[in-house]
Amino acid sequence: MSQGELLYAWKLRTNKIGKTQHARGYFENLGFQFPINCNPADTIMDIISGQGYKYCRYACNSKIDFLIEQWARFQHFYCRVSIPPNRGQEPSLRRCVAQRGAAWYKQVWYCFLRSIRQQVRQAMSFYLELFVCAVAGLLIGLAVSDLKGVLFTGIYRAPYQALSSATNYTLIPQVGMLNGLGIGLAGSAPGVKIFGEEKLVYWREVSSGHSRSAYYIGKVLSTTFRILIAALHFTVFFVLLATPLMNFEKLFLTSILYFYCVYGMASCVSMVVRREDGPLLAVVVSLIIGTLCGYGPSLLRIKQWHLEWIWRMCPGTWFTEAYYSESLDPLRYLYDIDAAATYTGYKLGQFPLDLGMLVILGSVYRVWAFLGLTLLNRDKQL
Repeated sequence: MSQGELLYAWKLRTNKIGKTQHARGYFENLGFQFPINCNPADTIMDIISGQGYKYCRYACNSKIDFLIEQWARFQHFYCRVSIPPNRGQEPSLRRCVAQRGAAWYKQVWYCFLRSIRQQVRQAMSFYLELFVCAVAGLLIGLAVSDLKGVLFTGIYRAPYQALSSATNYTLIPQVGMLNGLGIGLAGSAPGVKIFGEEKLVYWREVSSGHSRSAYYIGKVLSTTFRILIAALHFTVFFVLLATPLMNFEKLFLTSILYFYCVYGMASCVSMVVRREDGPLLAVVVSLIIGTLCGYGPSLLRIKQWHLEWIWRMCPGTWFTEAYYSESLDPLRYLYDIDAAATYTGYKLGQFPLDLGMLVILGSVYRVWAFLGLTLLNRDKQL
């Protein structure tokens, strides 16, 4: 039935149909009395199921057949007018339907608030994600804590090259890869849940005329606080034990943007697989984009294979390059860091570009996810 109307039936025969607020008055006019402080719906259910004798105010007929006959007689008071369709009015009707509902920015705001409330209600899931982020940062920092922050050994600057000891150019890229893998494992499964568990809600709202883009943008914006807090937990515990040379603010910003990429990748995965398979596949994909970071095989060898463009399509390469560049920059006065960059294949001094590429890749993932959301399962969005 339409909103505000109810159908009362017994054995496929109609007792009454009409507005909800008129139901009680209709049965009272037939001689039934509703008890004080009772649920009118329960009383009506008793009446139409043949137990109306309990509520007879005076001698009245409470049989179901009598109620059906009364309603059949009552229907004659209605006048139904059939208006033939007019095709000339269809364009104006379409414009009227298109203008119904809240403005686009209000739909974004309402979707944002609803998603925030959903996350608040699922607090245990959020706490579990923060716990995983903290443990990941803690374990990676613990793995290199014995080095006391000395993650790089290079060749001294001239004229002290002869005093140099054995070099170690690959430990910082290795730690960068571990950070990427840790963030991927911590953020991929929660990223799938953003849309993986909301497809039915999305299909229902789109079918009723809601904006697809407003729904999507509202959901994406609601993950901002989640990404910030998760990245903060990961970075703090890693810095406490690893004591890296990279500035904390820059490392925190880099972790935020890599979380941004992981969440975007997980959203893409959630569009093409079932909800049950999404977290597992997202973890596998996060391992792939985290491993393709230029550590092994080195980015220099990848360039010799003419496959650097594949590695550059993965956010792990830009993340590790940013970490490598900022970790070596404080040692420029002591070591020949250009030789280390040549050995590994990373480019130094382009930290803003590395961060910008992380933003671009994360945004591209979200565009793909939006296309998957709107183009897949079109039959359920009508």
